[in-house]
Amino acid sequence: MRTWNSFEALPRYHNSYVGLRNRFALLSEAYAYATFEDRIKVTNYFMEESLNFAMQNADKEDAILISVTRNGQPFLSPGNKQVSVDELPTKVQDFLTNKLDKTVYIRADARAKYMAVEDVIDNLRAAGVDQLGLITETPQGAGQTPAATPVQ
Repeated sequence: MRTWNSFEALPRYHNSYVGLRNRFALLSEAYAYATFEDRIKVTNYFMEESLNFAMQNADKEDAILISVTRNGQPFLSPGNKQVSVDELPTKVQDFLTNKLDKTVYIRADARAKYMAVEDVIDNLRAAGVDQLGLITETPQGAGQTPAATPVQ
């Protein structure tokens, strides 16, 4: 009997694209039967809604938030306490006890190395966390056109 096998249906966190290293990425796959224009629209909508959802829900007072600093040090909220990466599974499990929303949000400094964030994600998975939210911020001045300078 011949079968066709693929990768197991688990999230993958490794990215071998050189241009995307040390960056967060959301993978959106649009169906090939849709027109190119529709695929672009759907992908854009998916990205906007994903980021809006993460930002809106991370501001809840009881949200579990892990901030990764520039040097890779994680801080765990509520409480904004510095923790080691190895302590994350037990501390997060304590916070998740009796919570309906099991989402854990991650906010990383733009200068943090991706490996530090990946270590946080791996330790959260070890704690049984399967709902992760990534928080991003729009850089100041993004989307604004620079002021024109007069030509002399």
